[in-house]
Parts: sequence; structure tokens; C-alpha cells
Amino acid sequence: MKRNTLITTASILLFPSMVTSADLAIAVVPISEDVELSATDTIDWVKLGRDTDASYRAKKKGANHIQAVTAGSRNVTDSSLKTFNMSWSDGAAPNTTGSNIKGSLEAKSPIEDDHTSPELSFKVTGLNGTYQLRVYTSVFQSAYKFSASLGSAPPVSHTDSSRISKFNLYTVDFTTTKANQTLIIDYVQTTDLGGSTHDNIGIAGISLTKIVPDSYSSALLEISGASVILQNSN
Repeated sequence: MKRNTLITTASILLFPSMVTSADLAIAVVPISEDVELSATDTIDWVKLGRDTDASYRAKKKGANHIQAVTAGSRNVTDSSLKTFNMSWSDGAAPNTTGSNIKGSLEAKSPIEDDHTSPELSFKVTGLNGTYQLRVYTSVFQSAYKFSASLGSAPPVSHTDSSRISKFNLYTVDFTTTKANQTLIIDYVQTTDLGGSTHDNIGIAGISLTKIVPDSYSSALLEISGASVILQNSN
């Protein structure tokens, strides 16, 4: 079977383990630049969070692959945390355009009588082919796990921790082996490192690109200044 093999220079240097399975690969790099969600090759995107006085649930007009982000904990908020900027020009009403929008949807550490771990999850549906999903995340005073699963296959996970505010881009490269398989993403705080209800994990935005395999070429992408090469293999 022909599939895409992900080679990520930055993830190898900054995060020694890159997690893969037969049809799915996860890589992670720090976010160091602003994000334009309306890139020409993006077939779906979602913006979450709060900027100044506005909460955002913005999404690409006419697209419905990325489903609603749900929370495993009741302590969830639209945060105006000063993350990287995100912009778009092809959104659905009422947020048809957005310029330099910050913020993220945060799942905060549980209060004393709520021991449910903060968790954010969503599904990507209507898939048939090879794709790259980008999930723009935030974390503060937390150990965490980011997992992706395709269909009934076991999840592939990356774990880490941070005591300071940190912003990561997770890329999930995957190929559906049958039409209409569902990709499931789960982002959960495994340990509260600060002992405060301000400790959290968050998702600021999500985008989806379909990759057209070509056995005679490689797709070169730029993520935060790092070269990411998708090379085809048999």
C-alpha cells in the first residue's frame, strides 16, 4: 500500500520521539508565528476562544469535516489568553473575516469537588484519502496527553508536561483505509502540576488539508520555520 511517511526535522530535534502507526503519524513543534487559517489548501478550519469581548466559534464557510470540540470537564471557558494571532477571510457568518484573533478554548483543572480530568476532544468526519490535520494547542502547569485514533485502531499518543505557558502545533498525518473513516482527537490533562484551577490545556484552532499523493514528488511544508517533508513510500 502506498502511504505518506512524515519526516519532521524540528520534531526530531526538539521532541526526540515522533509517534507513528501504519496509517497515522503525530509530530509536534512549538508555535512561533501567526496563523492564516484561510490558506488555499485548507479544506476545513475552526477557530476557538475569546478575543477582547468576543467569543469565537468561527469556521470555514461550507465545510463540515471538523466537528464540535467537546469537553470532559465542566470547568471550561473561552479564554482571551494572549496566544499567537489567527486570521481568516473565508469564514461562515457571522464571523466571515477575522484579523489577528487570539485566545483559546480552555479546559481548566477541576475544583475541589470535581475530580474529572480536563479534556478536549473532537472528531473529523467525511474522509476519504490522505490528510494533514493541524491542532494549535496551549498548556499551563500541566502534564498532558495528545492522542489520535483512526476508525477502530488503537490510539497513537504523545505525552509531555509544562510548568509555563506553552503553545504547540500538533500535526496528524493520516490515510483512511476505507471511505468515511472517522479521526478522533483527544487532548487531556493527566496531572495538575500547579494545584490551581487556573492550570489548563487549550485548543486555539484546527485546520485540515487533503494531500494528493504523488510517487514522484515530495510536498514541502513550512511549520514555524522548520522543514516538514511528506515522502511517499510503497
